[in-house]
Amino acid sequence: MTPPAPSQPRPMALAALALALAASALTGCSSDLSAHETQWQQKAVTDYSYNFRWSCFCSTEYVANVHITVAGKAIASVQDLDAGKALTADRFKDFRTIDGLFTYLHDAEARHADSMTVTYDPLWSYPTSATIDYVKNAADDEMAFTASAFQKAVQ
Repeated sequence: MTPPAPSQPRPMALAALALALAASALTGCSSDLSAHETQWQQKAVTDYSYNFRWSCFCSTEYVANVHITVAGKAIASVQDLDAGKALTADRFKDFRTIDGLFTYLHDAEARHADSMTVTYDPLWSYPTSATIDYVKNAADDEMAFTASAFQKAVQ
């Protein structure tokens, strides 16, 4: 006996499946983001430092590889690692505390970014990298960052 021929997927069924998967990915990302943020907050770290870099179609100064020092949950200093010099306080607004990175990612979700991929540190739960594409087929709207070398300040 010959097995029945597989049925061909219907275009509407495929479209519904794609929409469901996209909605599930966005929800999954949001819950994953919130779960990691909660884990980070539970660690109650207020003083720390880490390396950071934006990746975007932005000015050279904006995408500098920097070392950020945070004291009392506020940026205390930013050191340009490539130039070997401290940035002035007016440049601090270009960077984020780790709490600020979580806020930045929640904002991307609120703005309905077309796609967002985030990875997290397995011990501290902070975002170690993120790639955000706000509009799928638009050029130069992508933003990304990397965060590494986290060190809790000794108190």
